[in-house]
Amino acid sequence: MRPWPNYFDRLFLFSDSLQDYCGYERFNARCTGDHVINVRRALYGRMQPGRCITGDYGHVMGCYADVTAYVSGQCDYRQNCTLLVATMDSVAQPCAKDFKSYLQAYYVCIRGKGQFTRPVWTGELPCFLMV
Repeated sequence: MRPWPNYFDRLFLFSDSLQDYCGYERFNARCTGDHVINVRRALYGRMQPGRCITGDYGHVMGCYADVTAYVSGQCDYRQNCTLLVATMDSVAQPCAKDFKSYLQAYYVCIRGKGQFTRPVWTGELPCFLMV
């Protein structure tokens, strides 16, 4: 397990763009016009105290799984995508179940409606489906 601030800050230059989605919420991604969703990063776990974890639980922080492939497989190249955060436990369980985990995700809208292959999550290696 790596300490949250040092590792994460070095890994992602756009960490300010990550949004927190608590376990009881939905991740809603939307793009308009000729733009589609492109998920850049998605982590699931207990990364740091904030909106979803308000107490001082330092001893149970810093555990997480990179779920970018899963969220991308569900949302990339679509104009709308909604995921119930609570269902992420079926994808990854990086932390002990005593405390709830949350999703931290970052996506952008890119041009190219229907012009790309859409990743399909199989639970293993990514495969692609032509749209």
